[in-house]
Amino acid sequence: MNPLVNKLVDEKMSKLILYQLISFPFLIIATSQNNIEIEIFCILIGALSILIIGKFDSISIIIVLSLIYSWILSTKGLESDYADYYIEFEKANNISFIEYISMNMKSPIFYSIFYVGNQLNLTFRTLVGLIVFFLNAVYFDVFKNIFSNKNFKIACVLLLLYFPIFDSSNHLFRQHLATIIVIWGLVRFNGIIIFIAVFSHLTSVIFTPQYLIYLKKKHIIYLGLSFGLFLIMFYEFILTFVQSFIVDRVISKNIVELEALNLFSYLVIIVSIIPLYNLKYRRLFILPIIIFLLVMIILRDNSELVLRFSKYFHYLIPIALVIISSSFASYFKQNKRVYNIIVSIFIISLSLYFNYKLFLNPNWVYFNI
Repeated sequence: MNPLVNKLVDEKMSKLILYQLISFPFLIIATSQNNIEIEIFCILIGALSILIIGKFDSISIIIVLSLIYSWILSTKGLESDYADYYIEFEKANNISFIEYISMNMKSPIFYSIFYVGNQLNLTFRTLVGLIVFFLNAVYFDVFKNIFSNKNFKIACVLLLLYFPIFDSSNHLFRQHLATIIVIWGLVRFNGIIIFIAVFSHLTSVIFTPQYLIYLKKKHIIYLGLSFGLFLIMFYEFILTFVQSFIVDRVISKNIVELEALNLFSYLVIIVSIIPLYNLKYRRLFILPIIIFLLVMIILRDNSELVLRFSKYFHYLIPIALVIISSSFASYFKQNKRVYNIIVSIFIISLSLYFNYKLFLNPNWVYFNI
């Protein structure tokens, strides 16, 4: 890479890190108040501070959006699975770490975060806000490793405006965390990161074959030996786990009775598949996409599992839309004009839909402070 380009990338990431560090205290203070007026004031002061320090550049605007996004998610009412997460968080009081994790072995990494947050006396809302803010930062790093400067910024904005991810992130908190972390691990080609994701939500294991095919032969041997040793040491626990959390869920026609995928869900899957003509996208996601589709077809009678697996495709949408719009611009050989028109349509449409779903027709209760 050109030294000048390297310098620009380093400066961009330095700004991102600086603005994120400035955001943390404002997010912590706001999510600890339980008073909507005070919370809005804290978030506004934080947003203005970042914008002024950043001289209203695009990176500062992205971090401000992430700050507001994380705070709004922390205001979500305790409903459905999200209420269960709150109960699990509260259980970490006056209990040892080993005992707590033994009660949540299906996602030991995820619940370790809950335990640490509880022991640090963070409120549940504060922990949620911080986790979401961190995951946004992780996805920004994913975009940085895939796209150039302009496309990176567009991808960040699309992520923050894509309502299906926003709306399901609390309800499917474990899956939300695992999906972003495992994609980060693929992009960074880091097995430890992928390991963290898998032990946050087991379904993210479907991303691992994409990582394994690029490993050197000796590393695969080491991994195989380590995995074999792990199976021997924890054989009885693994057998119980597989029976309780995998076999029983797959055999059951519907643990939770849900409707079939709608037209929008199929459109999301199609849009996620289209960019496979792009070499970088294909190298990262072709195997997970194929495996997810096969699993969804095989388990088509289990609506809960099909719906859960379909959620993974939503996380590819910001990447897919940027690749598609860039390709259109290149095809028509009017890069700037065509690209700007397409991206503007995406951003305006997503902005309108985001506001409509958040304020006029929400799926969940927000601002429940």
